[in-house]
Amino acid sequence: MPPPIVQLPICHPHDIEGVALNLTNKLLSCKDILNDVVLHIHTTAVTQRRYTRSLALIVKLMVDDLFWRNSDLYVTVQDEIVDLAVATFTDYWLATLDCVPKEHRNPVEPSYVDPLAICAFIGDLSSLGLLSFGMFEMSALLLIFNMKTRLHLQCLRTLFSHAGAHATDEMSSFFLYECMDLVKARCKRHLRIFTVEEQQFRHVLNHIIYRDPREYFPQFWDKRLNVEEALMASVCVGVRPSTQSQAS
Repeated sequence: MPPPIVQLPICHPHDIEGVALNLTNKLLSCKDILNDVVLHIHTTAVTQRRYTRSLALIVKLMVDDLFWRNSDLYVTVQDEIVDLAVATFTDYWLATLDCVPKEHRNPVEPSYVDPLAICAFIGDLSSLGLLSFGMFEMSALLLIFNMKTRLHLQCLRTLFSHAGAHATDEMSSFFLYECMDLVKARCKRHLRIFTVEEQQFRHVLNHIIYRDPREYFPQFWDKRLNVEEALMASVCVGVRPSTQSQAS
Protein backbone atom coordinates (compact mmCIF):
# COMPACT_ATOMS: atom_id res chain seq x y z
CA MET A 1 0.00 0.00 0.00
CA PRO A 2 1.53 3.37 -1.00
CA PRO A 3 2.22 5.91 1.75
CA PRO A 4 -0.25 8.78 2.15
CA ILE A 5 0.49 11.78 -0.05
CA VAL A 6 0.34 14.04 3.02
CA GLN A 7 1.47 13.28 6.57
CA LEU A 8 1.19 15.87 9.32
CA PRO A 9 3.99 15.88 11.93
CA ILE A 10 3.04 16.42 15.56
CA CYS A 11 4.72 16.28 18.95
CA HIS A 12 4.02 13.40 21.31
CA PRO A 13 0.30 13.45 22.18
CA HIS A 14 1.10 13.40 25.91
CA ASP A 15 3.18 16.56 25.50
CA ILE A 16 0.38 18.25 23.57
CA GLU A 17 -2.15 17.33 26.26
CA GLY A 18 0.20 18.45 29.03
CA VAL A 19 0.85 21.87 27.51
CA ALA A 20 -2.86 22.40 26.81
CA LEU A 21 -3.80 21.51 30.39
CA ASN A 22 -1.06 23.71 31.83
CA LEU A 23 -2.10 26.75 29.77
CA THR A 24 -5.77 26.17 30.55
CA ASN A 25 -5.11 26.05 34.28
CA LYS A 26 -3.02 29.21 34.08
CA LEU A 27 -5.79 31.03 32.23
CA LEU A 28 -8.39 29.96 34.75
CA SER A 29 -6.22 31.17 37.61
CA CYS A 30 -5.37 34.49 35.95
CA LYS A 31 -7.40 35.77 33.01
CA ASP A 32 -5.05 38.74 32.64
CA ILE A 33 -2.49 36.55 30.86
CA LEU A 34 -4.90 35.72 28.00
CA ASN A 35 -3.28 38.08 25.49
CA ASP A 36 0.19 36.80 26.34
CA VAL A 37 -0.87 33.16 25.94
CA VAL A 38 -2.58 33.83 22.61
CA LEU A 39 0.34 35.81 21.21
CA HIS A 40 2.83 33.21 22.43
CA ILE A 41 1.02 30.37 20.66
CA HIS A 42 0.51 32.48 17.55
CA THR A 43 4.11 33.64 17.30
CA THR A 44 5.41 30.10 17.64
CA ALA A 45 3.00 28.87 14.97
CA VAL A 46 3.80 31.49 12.34
CA THR A 47 7.57 31.21 12.77
CA GLN A 48 8.05 27.44 13.24
CA ARG A 49 6.18 25.53 10.56
CA ARG A 50 6.85 22.05 12.00
CA TYR A 51 4.75 22.90 15.06
CA THR A 52 1.57 24.28 13.50
CA ARG A 53 -0.44 21.07 13.83
CA SER A 54 0.65 20.52 17.43
CA LEU A 55 -0.23 24.09 18.37
CA ALA A 56 -3.62 23.90 16.67
CA LEU A 57 -4.30 20.69 18.61
CA ILE A 58 -3.30 22.48 21.82
CA VAL A 59 -5.76 25.27 21.06
CA LYS A 60 -8.49 22.72 20.31
CA LEU A 61 -7.88 20.92 23.62
CA MET A 62 -7.88 24.22 25.51
CA VAL A 63 -11.15 25.35 23.95
CA ASP A 64 -12.83 22.01 24.65
CA ASP A 65 -11.52 21.90 28.23
CA LEU A 66 -12.67 25.45 28.96
CA PHE A 67 -16.09 24.63 27.53
CA TRP A 68 -16.52 21.57 29.75
CA ARG A 69 -15.40 23.57 32.76
CA ASN A 70 -18.20 26.07 32.02
CA SER A 71 -15.78 28.92 31.41
CA ASP A 72 -16.74 31.64 28.96
CA LEU A 73 -13.05 31.85 28.10
CA TYR A 74 -13.46 29.07 25.54
CA VAL A 75 -15.13 31.52 23.14
CA THR A 76 -12.53 34.21 23.75
CA VAL A 77 -9.55 31.89 23.28
CA GLN A 78 -10.90 30.51 20.01
CA ASP A 79 -11.86 33.92 18.65
CA GLU A 80 -8.54 35.52 19.61
CA ILE A 81 -6.43 32.74 18.08
CA VAL A 82 -8.47 32.58 14.88
CA ASP A 83 -8.78 36.35 14.39
CA LEU A 84 -5.06 36.86 14.93
CA ALA A 85 -4.14 34.05 12.53
CA VAL A 86 -6.43 35.31 9.76
CA ALA A 87 -5.32 38.92 10.25
CA THR A 88 -1.65 37.92 10.09
CA PHE A 89 -2.27 35.80 6.98
CA THR A 90 -4.11 38.66 5.30
CA ASP A 91 -1.64 41.38 6.27
CA TYR A 92 1.36 39.24 5.32
CA TRP A 93 0.10 38.45 1.83
CA LEU A 94 -1.23 41.95 1.17
CA ALA A 95 2.25 43.25 1.98
CA THR A 96 4.34 40.66 0.13
CA LEU A 97 2.09 40.52 -2.93
CA ASP A 98 2.07 44.34 -3.20
CA CYS A 99 -1.72 44.40 -3.16
CA VAL A 100 -1.82 47.73 -1.32
CA PRO A 101 0.49 50.78 -1.29
CA LYS A 102 3.20 50.72 1.38
CA GLU A 103 1.74 53.71 3.19
CA HIS A 104 -1.57 51.86 3.67
CA ARG A 105 -0.13 48.56 4.89
CA ASN A 106 -0.67 47.35 8.43
CA PRO A 107 2.39 47.10 10.66
CA VAL A 108 3.19 43.40 10.26
CA GLU A 109 6.86 42.67 9.65
CA PRO A 110 6.89 40.07 6.83
CA SER A 111 10.42 38.92 7.65
CA TYR A 112 9.17 37.45 10.93
CA VAL A 113 6.46 35.33 9.30
CA ASP A 114 7.19 32.01 7.60
CA PRO A 115 4.72 31.93 4.68
CA LEU A 116 4.47 28.14 4.73
CA ALA A 117 3.89 28.21 8.50
CA ILE A 118 1.03 30.72 8.44
CA CYS A 119 -0.60 28.76 5.59
CA ALA A 120 -0.25 25.50 7.52
CA PHE A 121 -1.65 27.08 10.68
CA ILE A 122 -4.70 28.48 8.88
CA GLY A 123 -5.27 25.04 7.38
CA ASP A 124 -4.87 23.29 10.73
CA LEU A 125 -7.30 25.63 12.48
CA SER A 126 -9.80 25.02 9.70
CA SER A 127 -9.52 21.22 9.71
CA LEU A 128 -9.98 21.09 13.50
CA GLY A 129 -13.17 23.15 13.30
CA LEU A 130 -11.73 26.22 15.00
CA LEU A 131 -11.81 28.42 11.91
CA SER A 132 -14.94 28.65 9.77
CA PHE A 133 -14.91 27.53 6.15
CA GLY A 134 -15.90 31.05 5.11
CA MET A 135 -12.74 32.46 6.67
CA PHE A 136 -10.66 29.68 5.13
CA GLU A 137 -12.18 30.33 1.70
CA MET A 138 -11.47 34.05 2.01
CA SER A 139 -7.84 33.34 2.91
CA ALA A 140 -7.36 30.79 0.14
CA LEU A 141 -8.86 33.00 -2.57
CA LEU A 142 -6.74 35.97 -1.50
CA LEU A 143 -3.62 33.96 -2.27
CA ILE A 144 -5.04 32.25 -5.36
CA PHE A 145 -6.15 35.51 -7.01
CA ASN A 146 -2.68 37.00 -6.49
CA MET A 147 -0.32 34.03 -6.89
CA LYS A 148 2.61 34.51 -9.25
CA THR A 149 5.47 32.26 -8.13
CA ARG A 150 6.35 28.67 -7.33
CA LEU A 151 6.57 29.60 -3.66
CA HIS A 152 2.95 30.73 -3.81
CA LEU A 153 2.03 27.31 -5.22
CA GLN A 154 3.89 25.61 -2.37
CA CYS A 155 1.98 27.76 0.10
CA LEU A 156 -1.34 26.86 -1.51
CA ARG A 157 -0.49 23.17 -1.42
CA THR A 158 0.38 23.50 2.27
CA LEU A 159 -2.82 25.43 3.00
CA PHE A 160 -5.07 22.83 1.38
CA SER A 161 -3.07 19.83 2.65
CA HIS A 162 -3.58 20.89 6.26
CA ALA A 163 -7.16 22.11 5.79
CA GLY A 164 -8.13 18.95 3.93
CA ALA A 165 -6.85 16.57 6.59
CA HIS A 166 -10.42 15.34 7.10
CA ALA A 167 -13.34 15.27 4.68
CA THR A 168 -15.90 18.05 5.18
CA ASP A 169 -19.08 18.99 3.36
CA GLU A 170 -17.91 22.58 2.96
CA MET A 171 -14.76 21.70 1.03
CA SER A 172 -16.77 20.42 -1.90
CA SER A 173 -15.53 19.14 -5.24
CA PHE A 174 -17.07 22.22 -6.90
CA PHE A 175 -14.99 24.54 -4.70
CA LEU A 176 -11.79 22.54 -5.23
CA TYR A 177 -12.25 22.34 -9.01
CA GLU A 178 -12.84 26.09 -9.07
CA CYS A 179 -9.60 26.62 -7.14
CA MET A 180 -7.67 24.40 -9.55
CA ASP A 181 -9.04 26.29 -12.56
CA LEU A 182 -8.12 29.64 -11.03
CA VAL A 183 -4.62 28.44 -10.19
CA LYS A 184 -4.19 27.01 -13.68
CA ALA A 185 -5.07 30.39 -15.21
CA ARG A 186 -2.66 32.23 -12.89
CA CYS A 187 0.13 29.76 -13.69
CA LYS A 188 -0.44 30.11 -17.41
CA ARG A 189 -0.20 33.87 -17.11
CA HIS A 190 2.75 34.21 -14.73
CA LEU A 191 4.78 30.98 -14.89
CA ARG A 192 4.01 30.00 -18.50
CA ILE A 193 5.08 26.39 -17.92
CA PHE A 194 3.60 23.44 -16.06
CA THR A 195 5.67 23.22 -12.89
CA VAL A 196 6.25 20.47 -10.34
CA GLU A 197 4.65 22.73 -7.74
CA GLU A 198 1.45 23.05 -9.76
CA GLN A 199 1.38 19.29 -10.29
CA GLN A 200 1.75 18.71 -6.54
CA PHE A 201 -1.00 21.22 -5.77
CA ARG A 202 -3.39 19.57 -8.22
CA HIS A 203 -2.48 16.13 -6.90
CA VAL A 204 -3.47 17.08 -3.35
CA LEU A 205 -6.77 18.64 -4.40
CA ASN A 206 -7.65 15.72 -6.68
CA HIS A 207 -6.91 13.33 -3.84
CA ILE A 208 -9.23 15.27 -1.51
CA ILE A 209 -11.96 15.19 -4.16
CA TYR A 210 -11.79 11.47 -4.95
CA ARG A 211 -10.78 9.91 -1.65
CA ASP A 212 -13.11 7.82 0.47
CA PRO A 213 -14.99 10.09 2.94
CA ARG A 214 -13.52 8.02 5.78
CA GLU A 215 -9.97 8.59 4.56
CA TYR A 216 -7.82 11.33 6.07
CA PHE A 217 -4.28 12.68 6.07
CA PRO A 218 -2.63 11.00 9.07
CA GLN A 219 -0.73 12.66 11.87
CA PHE A 220 2.54 11.08 12.96
CA TRP A 221 4.75 11.58 15.99
CA ASP A 222 7.97 13.28 14.94
CA LYS A 223 10.40 12.45 17.74
CA ARG A 224 12.51 15.50 16.87
CA LEU A 225 9.75 17.87 17.93
CA ASN A 226 9.37 19.30 21.42
CA VAL A 227 6.50 21.75 21.73
CA GLU A 228 7.57 23.03 25.15
CA GLU A 229 11.02 23.93 23.83
CA ALA A 230 9.45 25.56 20.77
CA LEU A 231 7.22 27.73 22.95
CA MET A 232 10.13 28.64 25.22
CA ALA A 233 12.29 29.58 22.25
CA SER A 234 9.58 31.69 20.69
CA VAL A 235 9.93 35.42 21.14
CA CYS A 236 7.10 37.85 20.47
CA VAL A 237 8.55 39.64 17.47
CA GLY A 238 5.90 42.12 16.37
CA VAL A 239 3.66 39.92 14.28
CA ARG A 240 0.42 41.22 15.81
CA PRO A 241 -1.65 42.95 13.11
CA SER A 242 -3.14 46.33 13.73
CA THR A 243 -6.54 46.67 15.37
CA GLN A 244 -7.79 48.15 12.12
CA SER A 245 -6.98 44.91 10.29
CA GLN A 246 -8.65 42.79 12.94
CA ALA A 247 -11.77 44.92 12.84
CA SER A 248 -12.03 44.54 9.10
